[in-house]
Amino acid sequence: EKNDLAMQGKVLRILRSDQKPDAIILAEVGDNMVPLLEAAEQAHAAVIIQRSLTSEELASIGLEARRKYKHWIASFQQDELQKGYDSATALFDHVSKANVKGQNGKINLIALSGPGNRLGSVLRVQGMQKALKNYPKIKIRE
Repeated sequence: EKNDLAMQGKVLRILRSDQKPDAIILAEVGDNMVPLLEAAEQAHAAVIIQRSLTSEELASIGLEARRKYKHWIASFQQDELQKGYDSATALFDHVSKANVKGQNGKINLIALSGPGNRLGSVLRVQGMQKALKNYPKIKIRE
């Protein structure tokens, strides 16, 4: 499901059902982990969070697993800024070496990113913009 609220509702229904899971991995299920972690606590289901947490979420749930929620066993976060930088650098290197001739001597690229309210998406765009500073002949249209 694409809608965050719908996905969050689905996870909550599963955690509250008669056939509760023993464990759950949470990735893109909205920007508020609190109701999900609370439902997992009640269900005694182990939780792994697999995405970057916002500063608001960290303030609510704590900085480390198992402090506030004993069933939250781990978090795995990627360096989204670095991921944006590395992927942009690989692309920019490729088109630069391919000797692409764009309009006005600039290589024109279109960058499509995720929703602006997603921390990971925002950080990847920032990484791409950081990489872009090293490639004056490339122009990004977003």
